[in-house]
Amino acid sequence: AAAAAATAAAAAAATITLVVLTMLTWLILAGWQFGVIESLCVSILIGTSIDYCIHVAITFVESKRATALERLQDCLGRSGGTVTGAALTTIVSSSMLFFCQITVFNQVALVMVVNTAAGYILSLTFFGAAMCVCTGDRGQEAQQPTDVDDTSCLDVELTAK
Repeated sequence: AAAAAATAAAAAAATITLVVLTMLTWLILAGWQFGVIESLCVSILIGTSIDYCIHVAITFVESKRATALERLQDCLGRSGGTVTGAALTTIVSSSMLFFCQITVFNQVALVMVVNTAAGYILSLTFFGAAMCVCTGDRGQEAQQPTDVDDTSCLDVELTAK
């Protein structure tokens, strides 16, 4: 369990770093000059880059499934809806700032919307893939949880008849 937590922490740090670097690259390519407003936006984006990845990481590590892919499916089945809802509400509420007359609020809105989208996408793709590759299977000590429905929208089984 400690090894899985350490792996999750390293993968989460890599994902968060990737989100921040993506945003900084985007700001530079957009031609923003770094001043007070941009520095404020960068400090906000570092904080908001953590949310989605950490929720997915905790659920992945706590899963009792045997294989990494099963843990990822269990994780996304249990926390995917919550993370998606959080991302959508952040994007919608931040988008309200686009209607402001003050440029600072427009810039903060743009950073929040793009950062939330990047954090959400990378948390569900890059982080999930990194955890599957780095953690592997648990073997016989894993057990099926009794409080979670065994079927989920992510389970795809093809049966030959």
